[in-house]
Amino acid sequence: MMKNTRKGFTITELVIVIAVIAILAAVLIPTFSSLIKKANRSSDEQATREMNTALQSASVTTKPTSLKEVVDILEEAGFDAMALKPHTKGYQFYWCSADNTILLVEEASKTIKFPTDKKLADAFAAHQAEGKILLLAEGTKYINVEVNSGNIVEALQAGSDVTLTEDIVLSEVIAIKDDMTINLNGHKLNGSTNASRPLEMTNGASLTVQAGDKSVECGAYGLVNVPGTVKECEVTLEGGSYNANTANGAFVRLRDGADNVTLTLKDVDYVDASGDGFAMNVHGFKGDATIVVEGGSYTANAGFQVPGKAKFVGVTINTSAVAFEVYGEAEIIDCVITTKNATVGTAPAAAVAVSSGGTAKVSGCTINTTGAAFYVYSTGGTIIANNNRIGRCNVLADGLQWGTITVDGVKQ
Repeated sequence: MMKNTRKGFTITELVIVIAVIAILAAVLIPTFSSLIKKANRSSDEQATREMNTALQSASVTTKPTSLKEVVDILEEAGFDAMALKPHTKGYQFYWCSADNTILLVEEASKTIKFPTDKKLADAFAAHQAEGKILLLAEGTKYINVEVNSGNIVEALQAGSDVTLTEDIVLSEVIAIKDDMTINLNGHKLNGSTNASRPLEMTNGASLTVQAGDKSVECGAYGLVNVPGTVKECEVTLEGGSYNANTANGAFVRLRDGADNVTLTLKDVDYVDASGDGFAMNVHGFKGDATIVVEGGSYTANAGFQVPGKAKFVGVTINTSAVAFEVYGEAEIIDCVITTKNATVGTAPAAAVAVSSGGTAKVSGCTINTTGAAFYVYSTGGTIIANNNRIGRCNVLADGLQWGTITVDGVKQ
């Protein structure tokens, strides 16, 4: 048998090897850490540069006014909005709304590390005090959130876009912030337990409700409220069957003092069972409004009170009282208009009426009414009607002492 002559390492040799490794580690780890930090910092600066390029390109047409718009721009430019955080430890990305610039900031010292612009650095503290320095990571809350009964209120109050994952009861009034989209995603939204209107616009906000063919139960006074403090907002409702029992309320309400309101209704079906409500109520509203209603049907005691500039195309409307009362300028095209009552107070329940100097151009419509087809209130106005199909009507044109009604080129 051969004798095994192999020897292992002695303790002394192992200690020496471990000591050498420890010395190398002590020398190299800080070096590697420094290299990693420099690489991360370089990557963060490059990301900052690219994000600012994306913002400046988008700002050629429209400068972003909110963090949500910034996040949307960066998403379109290929950035992952859910990962808008620097690689460098202790750093954050901020957006300066005053200069529309993304900043790389060291959190501990609150100093701008990139871009190295003295003007930005000098103004940083002042902008921050004015609320013009916003943490970019906060923008992730605006990314579309899937919601259920447990988190919808929190998501909407945060200003998030939401997609329903189940039928939801919305009992609170939600202040609409920034640009928000509510996608019913095949589910129902029930606001009937709400004592007011569940959706209330705020200044500069935009709301889109994508309802598809699903139903929405409105609150006690309707669905959307535009308070008098709002000086600019947009509301878009796409599809859906909206049911209400408003007791002298309105599907959409524009308050006195509000201004620059854009309302778009596309293929909306609305039924108010109260016998005492409006499709849109604007009593006292004196601001500018742009209203577009395409398709859909509306059944209520009274129809649309129309300020500003409006266009109704292919709408079916059934009312007891006046279907359209125009304060501003309205085109009413290819609509089917039916009114049931003969009078509203001492005035006829007209298919189309004008007041306060309003102008209505009515063409290609089918009109059936037990009141007047066209009527001018005592505050005056003009109606120009061409190529309409007048079925049942008690009076073709009334209120002529207060304004002008022209039917197929003939002044009435």
